[in-house]
Amino acid sequence: SVDAAVAQVFVVALPQTLEDAGHIATELRRHEIRVDQSILINRGLGDQLKYADRRGIPIAVIPGEAELSRGNVALKDLKSGEQREVSIPLLPEEIHRMLAALSDCSISAEE
Repeated sequence: SVDAAVAQVFVVALPQTLEDAGHIATELRRHEIRVDQSILINRGLGDQLKYADRRGIPIAVIPGEAELSRGNVALKDLKSGEQREVSIPLLPEEIHRMLAALSDCSISAEE
């Protein structure tokens, strides 16, 4: 299972969407989701996703400009690499669903 001390979701910090990222992180925390929003703003997207994966964070939220202009963000499963667009109002529910699925399939996946 996902260790209680580890964040469940990493919100990527991109210079042009930093404010939106902050709002999204706050909203997710209101829904009892543990969020890591390390401000690695001078790091590229790939580096930030590597950082999250190394810390064992299973899900990344990527607030890209194109997605935000549609009222969406990219939601990435860092274990499978699968990424899709999710509308911001549905994000907490979708993350809870992903976390539930993760806890179901991670029977003794711990080292």
